[in-house]
Amino acid sequence: MIDWLNWLIWIAKDYKI
Repeated sequence: MIDWLNWLIWIAKDYKI
């Protein structure tokens, strides 16, 4: 299984302006 959830969290972290 691919850790797509981790990817989403990474994006959200960067989008937390």
